[in-house]
Amino acid sequence: MKKIMAFSFVVIFVGACIWQVTALRDQGQQMDQTIAELENQIEEEKGRQLEIKVEQEYYQSDQYKEQMARDRCKLIYPGELLIDIQQ
Repeated sequence: MKKIMAFSFVVIFVGACIWQVTALRDQGQQMDQTIAELENQIEEEKGRQLEIKVEQEYYQSDQYKEQMARDRCKLIYPGELLIDIQQ
């Protein structure tokens, strides 16, 4: 009788261990997927930051300032002729 109880205990214990290992493996796979998604988001954000930095440098450049002065304020260099065609 003691052998049957000990065997039953071992079987139940091993079954519980197997169930726990399976649950932990599933949880680990979900965490790996979450980590991969977060790493992708980090890479996308780095790309966006680079784009923003490039735009910011352009907006601070003399070329941009000159273009805005020409387009919005109709400023021209001496010796140039401004032709404004309105529809």
